[in-house]
Amino acid sequence: MVDYSRLAKLSFLALLLVACSPLAVSSPPISTAPAPTATVRIATPTEAPTATAPPVAPAATAPPPTPTEIDVEATATPPPGPCEIVADEEVIVYQRPSLDADIFGTMDPGLRVLAEGRTADGWLGFEPGVAQAANVGIFRLRWVDGSSGVHLEGECDGLPELVGPPVGVCFTMPMEEVHVYAEPDLSSEALATMTYGDYAAVIGRDGEGWAKVDLSLGNIGLDVAGWIQEITLNLNGPSDELPTVEP
Repeated sequence: MVDYSRLAKLSFLALLLVACSPLAVSSPPISTAPAPTATVRIATPTEAPTATAPPVAPAATAPPPTPTEIDVEATATPPPGPCEIVADEEVIVYQRPSLDADIFGTMDPGLRVLAEGRTADGWLGFEPGVAQAANVGIFRLRWVDGSSGVHLEGECDGLPELVGPPVGVCFTMPMEEVHVYAEPDLSSEALATMTYGDYAAVIGRDGEGWAKVDLSLGNIGLDVAGWIQEITLNLNGPSDELPTVEP
């Protein structure tokens, strides 16, 4: 028969021996304090950012033309050309600036000619571009009435004002210097000298190699009459019926 009381005593003694033995290892107390946690710090916008390498600037290039520059070049207005007379319809061309003058020809619709000038009453003069024998200066021009059937195009603001020769008058237009004398005599007083491009009205001939001229009718601007040698005459206008005059 097992003696339980004896077994209990033996077990109690064994436990005492183990507890008192130098080989017994005591376990450290278990801390109940919470373990520290790692803190992640986020920089706010006001804090300086971490230094980084500066950005590399792009290579400099020429800026493209702006739309304004392109528009200006594309819409630039070309300068006006020379002043031209343009026929709007068939237009009569006259020898002198008058409806009573001889007719030179006509201009067809759309024809353009360079304007050389205009008179105070609106006649437009131009070079016809044909051979004109000995015509000089203003006598080389032909004329159209600027108030009917034509218009001007181009730079016409500076068109010079011309004084056209009147109808029915015979003029002399010397090709070189010609002296105008007070009498039909080379020893008389020289009143003026006509040069290339000048002109004066011829009053008549004396039948002795001299012609009388009126310097007030032309471009000389002197209110006198004088005499020139007949061999120097270069006539334009009605000259077949010039009268005979005396000194």
